Amino acid sequence: MENSLYYILRTPHKQSGVAFAFCGVSQTKPNHSFGPALRNAYIIHIVLNGTGMLRIDDTVYSLEKNDCFVIQPDDSAEYRASAEDPWTYCWLGFTASDPDEYLSAIGYTPRKHAFRVTAALPFLNLLTECFSYTDGSVRSELKLNAITFELLFRLASNRVSLDPSSSTRPLGETIVKAMQYIDEHYGDGITASGVAEYLHVDRSYLSREFHAANDMTMKEYIDHIRIGKASDLLSMTDMSIAEIAKRCGYGSAEVFSRKFKESQDATPLRYRQLRSTINNDLEIDIDFLRALFQH
Repeated sequence: MENSLYYILRTPHKQSGVAFAFCGVSQTKPNHSFGPALRNAYIIHIVLNGTGMLRIDDTVYSLEKNDCFVIQPDDSAEYRASAEDPWTYCWLGFTASDPDEYLSAIGYTPRKHAFRVTAALPFLNLLTECFSYTDGSVRSELKLNAITFELLFRLASNRVSLDPSSSTRPLGETIVKAMQYIDEHYGDGITASGVAEYLHVDRSYLSREFHAANDMTMKEYIDHIRIGKASDLLSMTDMSIAEIAKRCGYGSAEVFSRKFKESQDATPLRYRQLRSTINNDLEIDIDFLRALFQH
């Protein structure tokens, strides 16, 4: 679970080039994770405090304060807060008709999703400006687009390289295949034994390797993927709770609701209500954010 302050531009006016899509800041709980999920925008995350990991394809990044990472629309990415020192991060999503030069300027390449800035807090200060322009007017949208360009400019001007040897590690081929299979078949009632059978490997061996690579069992990962997909459907669609339960591999809406509440500290209905508000789930520790500006 995470406490978040966020804003999504629901009905953007016609734009060309780079345009603001959404932004926010999240104070996560230990082991809170998001994804894998596909998005229709480019999303820049900036770590303000704490530590966590990002997984994209076969690479895992270990990230901390002042680190940044980019997720593009066709990335199937997962990121998770650490158990001991869960991170707080801010983010901005934008659309772009030709983003390559902008992304290259801030240090992103298709094989290098993470980089570092000299200081993260000025970016939080910039992004909080967005919450003064949430009335949906053309005037406010122009300002949000201007903030997007300012963020890209500051990233390009203040970025430094990460040491790949200390920040990244590859995943083994078998683990990648197991995760891909789960990502694609989470709604089919799969089990850890079924994954091992599909890959033609010993279940005990796969379980040990999977836990070592992900700090969670395969069963925990399957549940994690299902809850993540359900969260997306609750936030982004009008599908019924029963439909979402079935699509995410649960035998009944009752089982789904119980599992979801255990994971997210909210029922599916309450979660949907919180995510339908314009910009605040009203649970974020605002005093904590204020304290960040003072350090």
